[in-house]
Amino acid sequence: MVETVVAAYLIGWVISAVGIFVASRRVGGHDPVPFQFVLSAAAGALWPLLILGAVEFSSVAAASSAAAHLDAPQHRLLASAPVVPLR
Repeated sequence: MVETVVAAYLIGWVISAVGIFVASRRVGGHDPVPFQFVLSAAAGALWPLLILGAVEFSSVAAASSAAAHLDAPQHRLLASAPVVPLR
């Protein structure tokens, strides 16, 4: 099982390092960074944090969307209706 986790981490590291390297070459244009591949490999080593960040961002976006949806006028009317206790 340890070998599988290590292999998955290394595969993710290679894929993310190559993706970051290619993206930085496209975005950087004609002004390359001196140690671009080393920086891409170092950033690729942190790919699990990128996934956690993406999950956290999506949960914040979902909560924000839900809050905005509840603030819509049609929901205000329902929320301001009198509450009748059940007996």
